Amino acid sequence: MRRLLSTLGMMMLSIGIIHAQRTISGTVTDEVGDPLVGVSVVVKGTSAGAITDIDGKYSVEVPDDVVTLIYSYIGLETVEREVAVSESIVDLMMVEDSELLDEVVVTALGFEQQRSKMGVASSTVDGDDLQSTGETRLINNLAGKSPGVNIIQATGDPGAGSKIMIRGQTSILGDLQL
Repeated sequence: MRRLLSTLGMMMLSIGIIHAQRTISGTVTDEVGDPLVGVSVVVKGTSAGAITDIDGKYSVEVPDDVVTLIYSYIGLETVEREVAVSESIVDLMMVEDSELLDEVVVTALGFEQQRSKMGVASSTVDGDDLQSTGETRLINNLAGKSPGVNIIQATGDPGAGSKIMIRGQTSILGDLQL
């Protein structure tokens, strides 16, 4: 009986050592010090990870040995940070990516293409043009900026919805009603 208990104790200890894990937590901020919401934090080589909350905080379970965490966020440089065994809190500041896309063309089905290879006409609306209109809603800012796009505010009430029609706003009979 003693031998059986001794063997079971050794097995439990070895299983505990094999599956030893620790928790790494921290805060992710931008260059100004504001917390970043939705930063992906992944343990390199695994599918384990977490996403930062509204305060930029995260917590992820990692193996007990030295690991590498990968921090990624749209528009910011991806960071790989090696975490030593003795570290349990890792705070990180992410910086803006210098290689941001200048221009993206998205087709009807969401496929991205280079503008020169599209074979059809496309128009460009600059961010400065949208800011100079004085409208409070982004959709209403686009009105009159692109050919073939007709944007009509449903009512004059603040926060009211908008109706967007892209090319083909009339039927063959000449009206919108079917």
